[in-house]
Amino acid sequence: MAESVVASPCPQVDGQVTRVHRKPGNRRHIVLNILVAVVVFTVTIAAAFICANPPVDGDGVFRWQTEGDAFQQELTYRNRTLVIQKEGIYFIYSKIYYNESPCGLFKHEVVRQTTQFPTLKTLLSPRYNDPMTLMQNIRYRCLNTQRSDRTDRKETGNSFLSGAFELKTGDLIYVKVNNKSLVLSGMHDNFFGAFMI
Repeated sequence: MAESVVASPCPQVDGQVTRVHRKPGNRRHIVLNILVAVVVFTVTIAAAFICANPPVDGDGVFRWQTEGDAFQQELTYRNRTLVIQKEGIYFIYSKIYYNESPCGLFKHEVVRQTTQFPTLKTLLSPRYNDPMTLMQNIRYRCLNTQRSDRTDRKETGNSFLSGAFELKTGDLIYVKVNNKSLVLSGMHDNFFGAFMI
C-alpha cells in the first residue's frame, strides 16, 4: 500500500519541512526534520596553578616554579607573587607539606598586597597598603619528651587553605610561612593557585 503525505500545519523549522506521515491502518506519525546546530564557545577565565621547589626564600615567602604542570592564564607570576589582571571574585588555594617540630609553631598564610590608588577612606586608614592576611593556619605542638614510648621518627603535616575573595586589578597575592626550615621540598607537595569564579 502506498504512503500518503499530508502537509503539516506546523511551520518550517530551520528550513526543513515538517510532515505528517500516514500509513493505512496505522496512527499518524509526526516526523520533525530539525536541523540541530551545536554551538561551541570558549570562555577564558583567569586561573593559575604553580608549584614550589625549592620552596622558600629567607623571608618566608615562597618562590614558585612556572614550568611542568604549572599554568597561568590571565594571571601573571612576578617576584614570588600572583598579579591579578582582572577585577573579580577569586577562589584562592594553597597547600604546604611540612615537618612537625618537636615543640614549636608552624604558620602558613596567604597574603594580599594592594597596589590600587588610594581612596579617601583608605588614606585615612593607618594600615593603607600594608600586606593583609587573607587566610592562615597556625599549628602549635609540643610533644611530651618524657614518655618512654616516644620514638624518634619525624612526623609530617599538611596545611591546606582555600577561600573566595574579591580582588582588584593589580593586587598581589602570595604564600608565606614563619619557619622555612620545616617546609618539605617536593614539586607536588607544595602548591598555590587561584581562579576567577
